Amino acid sequence: MASGVARAVCLAALGVCEHVLAAQSRTVEFDTDVLGSRGIDPAMAEYFRLAPRFSEGRRVVTLFVNGRQQGWAEAQFDNAGELCFTQSLLNKAGLRSLEEGITDSQGCLAFQAHYPQTQVTLRPNQQEVLLLVPTHALADVAQTTTNFTRGGTAGMFSYDLLGLDNASSAGSSRYISASTLAGFNTADWIVRSRQQWNSGQQTGGVEHLYSYAQRDLQRLDSTLQLGQINTSSPLFAGVPITGAQLFPAQSAVRPSESSAAVDGIANSPSRIEVRQSGALIYSTWVPPGPFSLSGFSLLNGSDDLLVKVIGEDGATREFALPVSAFHQISQARPGYHLAVGTLRSRADEQIDNQTVATLSGSWGLGPTSLLSSGLMTTPNYQASGWGIDTRLFQHADLRWRTVLARQADTDSQGVQQSLSISSAFFERASFGLSATLRSEQYRDVLDNQSYSADQLQQRFANQFSATLGWADPRWGGISAAISRSALHNGEHRQRLSGSWGKGFKHASVSFNIEAESNATAMHLSIGIPLGGSRQLRTYASHRDTQTTLGSALSEQVNDTVSYRLGVDGIGEARGSRLNASVGLLPRYAQVGLGVNRDAASNSYMGQLKGGIAVHEDGVTFSPYAIQDTFGIASVGNLSGVQLTTPSGPVWTDGDGRAVIPGLSAYSQSRVQVMTRTLPRRVDLINGFKEVQAGRGSFNTLDFEVISVRRVLMQIVDEQGMPISRGASVLTEQGQLLGSVVEGGKAFLSDVQGAQTLHVQLANNRRCELQLEPPPDTHSDQLYEAMEGVCHAR
Repeated sequence: MASGVARAVCLAALGVCEHVLAAQSRTVEFDTDVLGSRGIDPAMAEYFRLAPRFSEGRRVVTLFVNGRQQGWAEAQFDNAGELCFTQSLLNKAGLRSLEEGITDSQGCLAFQAHYPQTQVTLRPNQQEVLLLVPTHALADVAQTTTNFTRGGTAGMFSYDLLGLDNASSAGSSRYISASTLAGFNTADWIVRSRQQWNSGQQTGGVEHLYSYAQRDLQRLDSTLQLGQINTSSPLFAGVPITGAQLFPAQSAVRPSESSAAVDGIANSPSRIEVRQSGALIYSTWVPPGPFSLSGFSLLNGSDDLLVKVIGEDGATREFALPVSAFHQISQARPGYHLAVGTLRSRADEQIDNQTVATLSGSWGLGPTSLLSSGLMTTPNYQASGWGIDTRLFQHADLRWRTVLARQADTDSQGVQQSLSISSAFFERASFGLSATLRSEQYRDVLDNQSYSADQLQQRFANQFSATLGWADPRWGGISAAISRSALHNGEHRQRLSGSWGKGFKHASVSFNIEAESNATAMHLSIGIPLGGSRQLRTYASHRDTQTTLGSALSEQVNDTVSYRLGVDGIGEARGSRLNASVGLLPRYAQVGLGVNRDAASNSYMGQLKGGIAVHEDGVTFSPYAIQDTFGIASVGNLSGVQLTTPSGPVWTDGDGRAVIPGLSAYSQSRVQVMTRTLPRRVDLINGFKEVQAGRGSFNTLDFEVISVRRVLMQIVDEQGMPISRGASVLTEQGQLLGSVVEGGKAFLSDVQGAQTLHVQLANNRRCELQLEPPPDTHSDQLYEAMEGVCHAR
């Protein structure tokens, strides 16, 4: 915007200014008699006689250093239009700071005197500043852990609320669940507590899942955890204890970083419940068709998941997924793992509060292998094991674990073997394989010694899971997963799921299948794009002997609104069913609403989720759950400004603040202001910031803004006649603000309150103008129109 104004002023004043501004480091002589005869102030010739320059004051420019763009920066220019090196400019440019006191006569840092090889190129017509500096003037950019942000104090609260209500001729039912995570960050400590509440079922009530405190110890390159935790060990991972543990930093799968995912097919709008150890850990609502759930955390790494799919008619089916399929065994890293505490009871059974201690270590065997070994002991239980992590070839990793266990009370001894392989053996193909085998006498540390013989026989003897993914532009993408468990009593449980999808010129086709021990479901879908993100999808779903036909229209309208309108059961005797849902992101929370209707029943769904950050400046709401490492961004005091974050788009509230819900620990995260959401009279000094956050830190980012007041001035003389074209408008200090164009109009790009202006006319005549703008209303107009009378001196 500023560059366009500068260009217009120059063209109006000189007519040949484009040529002058393109010149670099050369002197241009103007014929002052010709300029005067054309009504142009000859004083402007002196201003533009030398190399191109900016007008005096602060300007937002695009900064380049040694050919690399550094983004926007606020630059200061002196009365000669030369760049003034300030500390903020050096920081933005990534240049070394100078010793205190090294300044020139105008208070600017004498950077060029200190580094005389520095070359400065100014491009006022493009609002660019180019710096060419010697390499020893660049700041040291080597990154170590000491460079990451540390500290900060803030509280957090994340929530996920779900409500379902169903009314039919047979009666009514209601279900409500709430999952919350509360805690705070201070001095790099992470404190979290997770609770789950549900109502409307026989097992309803409040369940406290865990509470813990955690901090990375930089000097030891380790992480300390205290409270209700799961052991992190390459051999004995996932054991729930109340106590403390120390392990190599970044080597644990923390509750908020689980890779668990659940896939399936819903025949109708359904509620999905995921349980582990009898505790409800996740609940949500899905429309008809394939679903894939992720983003929830496991309680431990030893108990399988039980998934329930509850249809709107109350029909329920369930299936189990082996936890080994999620590769929850900790990836080994050189170092030692130590944990001490008491065993914690699982939700569906009581465990003796025995004291437990584990110690394991991992050591490198060459550049691509690690050897691990360790011990676990309680008063009645002892286990030892070893493992190896290695790279078989360039893109294949193998992990093997062996654990020998003995339980003193029953004098039972057994062995467990675990093997997993993952590989991306081609550019477009990958696979994963995991297997766990247990001898009949093997006991886990959590196995209750009061188990009956029948209960022990219901424990699994082996578990297998495999995944395969392949994508090809000609044939589409294929994925498949299979899991199988065999119990000691001879029973088997297995599940197969797969999908294929391909996009064509005017449509997309997908096919999903899932097969369990006693049921098979298939889903075929054809999508037709209708422009933008709008899509019409027609599908056929088959389970057992029942086939359902349906169609749905969906669209992501913008960043904040999406919807789905569907009808299924087409052609069925009981009639079709209508369903509609809308997803809203009203800046500070996520909202989901849905309704389903047929001839016999009506059901309604509502979901609300998000987060709340509590910090020294107040309370700020987030549309996303808040992670271990987070922050607050402010954009002046402007509300409604959109920023992009690693978690998704966020908006500033009435105080000009927005939550950055999650930042990647020990890596670079980018936060950017969407300039199109700024008021038109606001300039942004720097539109993006990159943060390198330490785990557990609370970060504050301040995007500085400049409020610019632009005025289109109608200037007339004492007789009411417009001032002639070409006159220059100056401040009392002689700073050029603009020039007069046809009709006595002058565009003043930055007006700072009431002041006296001088208008330099042709033939060395001058007049004075009193500029008295009204109080700033902070409107969103690009400029204000004013009139003024210029009095001859």
